[in-house]
Amino acid sequence: MLRARLENPNIDIRFLKYLIQTFEFKQRLKKEILGTTRESINTKILEELLISIPKKDEQKEISDTLERIDATLDELDINKSKQQSTKTGLMQDLLSGRVRVKINEE
Repeated sequence: MLRARLENPNIDIRFLKYLIQTFEFKQRLKKEILGTTRESINTKILEELLISIPKKDEQKEISDTLERIDATLDELDINKSKQQSTKTGLMQDLLSGRVRVKINEE
């Protein structure tokens, strides 16, 4: 675990959170990791890691958009879980015979 303090007021903390989660950032960081048997990282490595940061208003816009997407994905996950529970319950009712299926023959 590493605690890092952000001293640059031109960086939106939410933007940085999303940046750190990207595959590209993780790959670049992986190249800088120290140690052979146990990987480790220190603040010096983080301080020297060069990253491209857009203007603060653009960072905010990007962060806002990503937060909206995250909220939508969370909502979809909740709906999917509810539907899976409903499906499971219906299958148990139908397969156990508790609910009879009516077949319309014409």
